[in-house]
Amino acid sequence: MAHKVHFYDADKGFDEDGLLRPTRTVETDDPAEMLSLAAAAIQESGSIMSASISADWRLSETLEEHLRVTNMLARWHEENPIKDAWIGALHEDIDAWNASGVDTPEDLEKYLMLQSFSDHYKEIHGFRPGSGQVSMDMSIEEIEAALEGEIGDPRPEWPGP
Repeated sequence: MAHKVHFYDADKGFDEDGLLRPTRTVETDDPAEMLSLAAAAIQESGSIMSASISADWRLSETLEEHLRVTNMLARWHEENPIKDAWIGALHEDIDAWNASGVDTPEDLEKYLMLQSFSDHYKEIHGFRPGSGQVSMDMSIEEIEAALEGEIGDPRPEWPGP
């Protein structure tokens, strides 16, 4: 269990899969340290591509706290803007999250993973998955398995004419 700061070297470029992968990752359970490390790397390079953060949902007691930690780098960037750069943040309207079935940090993690699954599925198949293939009722591990492709195509075999 740890928040993560991922460091990147854009000068080294992208790998054979076209991804810019971290050159180093630092783990910490202190959100302030996480922000400090990421902000220092961004300020030193002048590029938001040099660091990112991953807040660990298991370290937050409430949804409000997890959203605050998750959005720390975006808030820092609002106060320390870098020209032509943008860092996205999750909205912090708790009532809206609750209306979407998100009440806890774990629920938020599942919700975001389900969105990733849906996007990835659409990239591969050309359409979004049917309802019920992956859901909030599943465990984090089951959703991770779906993201890693361990759940097959949910479409029934076409019976033909």
